[in-house]
Amino acid sequence: MSAQGDSDKIQGFRDALKQLENLKRFNGAPAAFWQAYLDALVAVGGARFGLIVRKRKSDGSGWRKVTASPANAGGDGLTSFFSKVEDLCEEALDQSEAVREISIHDRDFSDSGIAVRLETGRSSEQWVAVFLLSRVTTTETNEAVKRLLLANCLPADMEHYQSKHRSSGAASQANAVIDIVVMLDGKTRFVEMAMSFVNELAGQHRCERVTIGWEKRGYVRLQAISHSDKFAKKMEVVNDLEKMMEEALDQDEEIYWPPLDGETMITREHEKFAKSQGVDYICSIPLRVDGKPVGVITLERTGEAFIDDDIRLLRITGDLAAPRLADLRDRDRWFGARWASASRRMLAKLVGPEKTWSKVLAVAGAVGLAVLFFGGMNYT
Repeated sequence: MSAQGDSDKIQGFRDALKQLENLKRFNGAPAAFWQAYLDALVAVGGARFGLIVRKRKSDGSGWRKVTASPANAGGDGLTSFFSKVEDLCEEALDQSEAVREISIHDRDFSDSGIAVRLETGRSSEQWVAVFLLSRVTTTETNEAVKRLLLANCLPADMEHYQSKHRSSGAASQANAVIDIVVMLDGKTRFVEMAMSFVNELAGQHRCERVTIGWEKRGYVRLQAISHSDKFAKKMEVVNDLEKMMEEALDQDEEIYWPPLDGETMITREHEKFAKSQGVDYICSIPLRVDGKPVGVITLERTGEAFIDDDIRLLRITGDLAAPRLADLRDRDRWFGARWASASRRMLAKLVGPEKTWSKVLAVAGAVGLAVLFFGGMNYT
């Protein structure tokens, strides 16, 4: 490499270190943080390509790509690298770092895949950064791992910084959540509760519109729109909102628009809605009861992205509100629907929760056929 090339490489390395230092005091949107963080790690590690992945501990789902750098990388070796990403991630979880040989160029140089576990301060999730290094020696690979490990705690440092600087507002945020829960407990009808819920969320999070939808036979049906007492179920915007909510419910994931670079979650309906309605930022949060998604809240905001604090507060609010909403919705139905639901829950314990009525009808039909063919009675 020429002297000019060495100088550029050193300057790029210094710029990346400065960027990592600045990210400790980051206070913007999550997508911007993870992209800037990964760009800096790629430079520090001298990597050809890098990506950040995560997975939840609770639901047993696989690794999901969060972001990549560069986003449009191509060329030889990437296919072999991607085939080893999952093994690298699992090994990095156990041992903090992992190294795998991707391909050999000659006796001294090879392409290597390396992974480092990221400390994020989020106990419910596991995060790993994975990199492809091209034409490196064993010594260069080991040095890259050491440099990357020095920065693997930065997400947790950033989280600590944000926590410390939002402490003055933490009490008011907690009070806001408590106020919503107390308000919900005072409602006696589901629609009334849902309406109050979205109105409060719209005010607290400075949203132009907040909507709530509820799952019904595999589809999401809109229940309330903030500051709108009535809406026509056949309106185009209502249908588009329901499709967007189903996108979050089906994946059982929080969905943001614009998405993180390289995000693997499907956001087609969110993109379509944002463009048709002229919305800058959208956030859809699944509502869960006993770990199962039963509804979705969708928030729309213009001019200000949803940051980690917003999403964390919405997640907590949703977790506390969902059981109350589900309970009142169940009690607010007519007697026949409540009886059918209670019967289904009881029968589900015997034949399983999936396709309960189909199984019961199949069993009843089998018993009926058995009696018809093999049964008999004495008569005079």
